[in-house]
Amino acid sequence: MTAWGEDWRVAGGVATAWFDAPSLSAGAALAGGEALVAVDLRADGVRVRVGEPEHAAEVSAAAREGGLTANPAVLRELGVVVESGDPSRVEPFWRRVLGYAPAVGEGLADPLRRDPAMRFRRSGEVRPLTIVSG
Repeated sequence: MTAWGEDWRVAGGVATAWFDAPSLSAGAALAGGEALVAVDLRADGVRVRVGEPEHAAEVSAAAREGGLTANPAVLRELGVVVESGDPSRVEPFWRRVLGYAPAVGEGLADPLRRDPAMRFRRSGEVRPLTIVSG
């Protein structure tokens, strides 16, 4: 399980790895594995998520065989918090605009796990309306 410690991190509750790839084709070659839950292919690499952490070593080995290099420093977890005097009024707007679904627990989540989750929090502080003109 050495590959788990070196290549993989838990992001969004899922075992996730980033592999640098020299081309889209090289990254796409990794996408065919049965153990994969999600693959996010980019010009410079591929983000891979597995459903079961036991599959991490298998995916890491396939990546190395394909000439891909693990780069866990690329992985980040980001969340967005929206404060509002009435969160129940702004949440439907963001749900529709982003195509998000209700998250487990609270807030909204991207059903495809590409983008950050959003939480909504009641703010008791009255803030002035700021209008920015260009």
